[in-house]
Amino acid sequence: MSSRDSWTIGRIAGVPVRIHFTWILIAVYLWVVFARQFAGLAAAAEVNDANVLWPPWLWGVLLTVGLFACVLGHELAHVLVAQRSGAKVRSITLMMLGGVSEMSELESPRAELATAVVGPAASVLLGAIFYGLFRLTTDATPDLRFGLFYLAEVNFVIGLFNLLPAFPMDGGRALRSVLTRSFGRVRATQIAATVGKVIAAGLVVLGLLGGSWWLALIGLFVFLGGEAESRALQARAALRGLRVGDFFSRRLVGVEAGATVADAAAAMLEARSPLAVVTSNGRPIGLVTAGEVARVPVRERGARLVAAELAPVQMVSFDDELPAVLRRLDEERLEAVVVEQHGQLVGTLSREDIARALQLRELAAARV
Repeated sequence: MSSRDSWTIGRIAGVPVRIHFTWILIAVYLWVVFARQFAGLAAAAEVNDANVLWPPWLWGVLLTVGLFACVLGHELAHVLVAQRSGAKVRSITLMMLGGVSEMSELESPRAELATAVVGPAASVLLGAIFYGLFRLTTDATPDLRFGLFYLAEVNFVIGLFNLLPAFPMDGGRALRSVLTRSFGRVRATQIAATVGKVIAAGLVVLGLLGGSWWLALIGLFVFLGGEAESRALQARAALRGLRVGDFFSRRLVGVEAGATVADAAAAMLEARSPLAVVTSNGRPIGLVTAGEVARVPVRERGARLVAAELAPVQMVSFDDELPAVLRRLDEERLEAVVVEQHGQLVGTLSREDIARALQLRELAAARV
């Protein structure tokens, strides 16, 4: 998840917590829905809305914040277990369809299973605690009972829904971890993704027939997410045995920090390269791509490159294996990396270079 479309609001356990711009859209929508349906929500909690002190519009805000707080708690459970398993967690992002924890891939099936199930388990546990408090506070104020009931209900829904074996949801990841022992990671991912797509299609149909665009959107998200992750894993498997040195580009274009956007574009044009490495005192500090330059209005290309706005530089070795580098590109959401050999910068490796490697591997396989 690019930080350009989200904002960091704090850190928990050393992990940045971000809000995606789509969260604002859905938060406003939920606020209106909760406020309008307040009477029904109160009745479900066995509370007379006329006895509730706070007005519906305020409860709309509180319910919306409570929902995303529960989502954050769910994601935090994933993060803590993943960190104990050695995974690198980059961020937690709250967005329109819930939360996403961006972390490095867990190779151990046992670690993936533990990380997958702990989120739903934490949500169900919180739901049970809040429901128990709701039942124990029969003489409490209507506002308190309403809040406890809502928190219990939301946590139960989050926990149980995420247990659906629809990859890449938690249940789907748990299914893959179990299947990996018998079928291997690639085949297990394919099976879990297929199961997930069937369930996702069912969610879309139910959503459309039942008039719930929210359920249909979740189904579409699950379908596309499972397909994308399955393709990425298959690509890494197809690259097995290939190394960076076999396919990287030796057209290393460098521009000094302080150069203008136009300078970078001219350097890329001269070298016929789609990207340039920005350096300061010979040390790479960022990357700029032709696509990024193209998005800058012509009248603004005289502006100097700003280090904080450049794509981050990641170094890889000439001898690194391509599957590991592709995974790194996916996990870090990078377009390219800089290649070094014996401490010297020798070129770059982009997604286009890796796509060419895949194409050549497929052509070679077709001849056999």
